[in-house]
Amino acid sequence: MELEHWSDYYSMAWNYSFGTVGVVMNSILLFVIQKKTPEYMRTYSFVLQTGSCWDLVTAFSGIIASARYFATGKSAVLMFHGLGKYFPFERETNSRICFTFFTIEVHGFLFSIFIIIFCLYYRKRAVTRSYDPISKISVQIFCITSTICMFIYTVLMSYLHLIPISTINALLEEARPELINSTWNYFAIMDLSAFPDFLTEGFALSQSTIVMIYLFYCRHKILKTLKTLHLSPATMELQKSLMKILLIQTFIPAFHILFTIPYTIVTFTNTTQTAFFENSVETTVLVLAAVTPIITIWFIKPYRFVLAKLFGPDIITPILVVSQNSLYVDDSAQI
Repeated sequence: MELEHWSDYYSMAWNYSFGTVGVVMNSILLFVIQKKTPEYMRTYSFVLQTGSCWDLVTAFSGIIASARYFATGKSAVLMFHGLGKYFPFERETNSRICFTFFTIEVHGFLFSIFIIIFCLYYRKRAVTRSYDPISKISVQIFCITSTICMFIYTVLMSYLHLIPISTINALLEEARPELINSTWNYFAIMDLSAFPDFLTEGFALSQSTIVMIYLFYCRHKILKTLKTLHLSPATMELQKSLMKILLIQTFIPAFHILFTIPYTIVTFTNTTQTAFFENSVETTVLVLAAVTPIITIWFIKPYRFVLAKLFGPDIITPILVVSQNSLYVDDSAQI
């Protein structure tokens, strides 16, 4: 095993870059949601706000953890090269802190996919059953309840896996003894076949299929309904632009499965892994956290013009003119 590899620096640069973008852009999005959301978007903005909060936490956790991930039979070992390695504590404490943030990062990513699924349902319901809109209080209860449930599950997952470093070293003495006396902070999931881990792995593998199938179903229902409605051109473009947001967002978890499938094969077959592969498992997690707020800000008109104020009208305005002509959002439309 190569303890030091060029892909470590690629992984660090990738995670730090996308993690920082995720923290900054989600902070901006949360601000504009609070300050710039029109009244007709208040209900839908609560869903956006919930997803953005989790994306912010996911991005920050990725910066702290930034894990290199490999399997040893039925166990998995995490080597951390995130900012958590610089905490002024002993190795075991630093490793536990990094593992806690890694757990938050992974489950924050999975919850973001769950929010995308709900957004698909919300858009379909808003178009196909416009006579029976979802109440704001129902959306708030759903978002708050699901957030609390995911938070409790994440805490339990982290707590159940906090084992002594001596137990991890006993595992590594046979699998990777060179890691024990190295400068790395590391942690281990001892039994990937345990029900909580199996549940997480199962959802990570199935999420892309679920999202894509449901996306095409919702898209079919929405477009079919729109053809029967007499909507203004601006409102029609609004509905199409909102579908484009979700279409782009669903590409990220679909791309993520390219890493989860090989990882699962390696995990359960104990196939030899390369350092580059070990550093690649986590890569798309932070992409979703960084790209989602940018997509949301860009495609929703009240949020998009914040870019002009932040980055300067000379840079953004020419692009906005083209974007307005093709993706105009009518302020009187009902989201």
